[in-house]
Amino acid sequence: MRRPLARRLIGLVGVSLFCEIAYALVVTVALPLYLGDTLGWRDRYIGPVLSAFLLAETLFKAPLAHLSDRVGRKPLIVFGILVSIASVLLMTRATGWATFMVLSAVNGVGGAALWPSVFASVADVTTDEERVHSMSVFNMMYMIGLGVAPILKSIVTKVAAHANDVFPFTAAVFGAALATAGFLIPWHRGSAHKDGSPHPDAEHRMIFPVLAFFMTMSFFQTLGLQIMNGPLVRYVKVDLGLKEEHIGWPFLVLAVAVAVLAVPIGGLGGRWGRVRSVMIGLGLASIGMFLLPMHHTVAWFLAVAIPMILGFLLSIPAWLAIITDLAPISWRGRVYGYVATAQGVGAIAGPTLGMWLRDLHGHGSPFLLSGCVLALTFIGGAVGLKEDMRAVTDK
Repeated sequence: MRRPLARRLIGLVGVSLFCEIAYALVVTVALPLYLGDTLGWRDRYIGPVLSAFLLAETLFKAPLAHLSDRVGRKPLIVFGILVSIASVLLMTRATGWATFMVLSAVNGVGGAALWPSVFASVADVTTDEERVHSMSVFNMMYMIGLGVAPILKSIVTKVAAHANDVFPFTAAVFGAALATAGFLIPWHRGSAHKDGSPHPDAEHRMIFPVLAFFMTMSFFQTLGLQIMNGPLVRYVKVDLGLKEEHIGWPFLVLAVAVAVLAVPIGGLGGRWGRVRSVMIGLGLASIGMFLLPMHHTVAWFLAVAIPMILGFLLSIPAWLAIITDLAPISWRGRVYGYVATAQGVGAIAGPTLGMWLRDLHGHGSPFLLSGCVLALTFIGGAVGLKEDMRAVTDK
């Protein structure tokens, strides 16, 4: 008898929540502020450190996702968290550019091991009817992570003796994820071992044009969003004029909206159709990026950001469900790994490009470029995205 959905997902939800908070805290919030304000680096030198995380994550996602099809999801989840804990702790004593580049890359390897296994696990334990709604819960964890991380950074800044105390605090959050994984995620071998074959499901074949389309869509979608990874927190501090200990509070409003609306709005994706939900989210995101830099007030920031958040709450679960349905279970890890690799390629360029544009052309340029890239993705989705697409089929 199948266990209740909540029991099947609780361990994965807990790991996702703690890891989303930790990765957002170190990559999106702590590093841009610590390197820029404490160590005095220019924006153009901060971007490559953020991109080093994404480069390593991109390079290792596909092989580690493939490995999870063979040895199981939990070993990769535990390994990824341990790697990230080690890298973040070592950042406490780092000062040089090369050292931060290496440690950021090692942290990216941890993310590469973790996330494909988490999302493949969600698909493994849910039915087709449950999948979009379930993905909305994990989308909520992602949004809460982005909202809570700046708040935690503000709190740590107030109470910490040193600016680099944020790094051991982040390691502690990863530790909570490790404990959750250890106690609440069961051990299962990879599905590839069911018939003892080193090449499982030989009767299936890859449909490369479909896979290439999804990889291209993922590249541009992620590039458009990651252009703001770095510039956004700098925008809130510098352009909106908030002190570092106060920058988390606008994000608290967004986090509350996410906590209240994520699951009900995400569930609409299953009723409205996955493709329609993705397109609405892309459209709102593109329009919002063009509007955000028009005024420099917290009220305007929230007025534009909240509709964008609602679009993400609708579209991201639908997009994840589409990706996980592209292949049967024994191919799911590798197919997600390929698509995630394309996402990573877009993410690598995003922070460096965004910080470089902000440094040379001012606060509005990253927003405008992000809006253009997301608009291009919207057009591509309108032309090529269809319900029930498959990247792997029977021979």
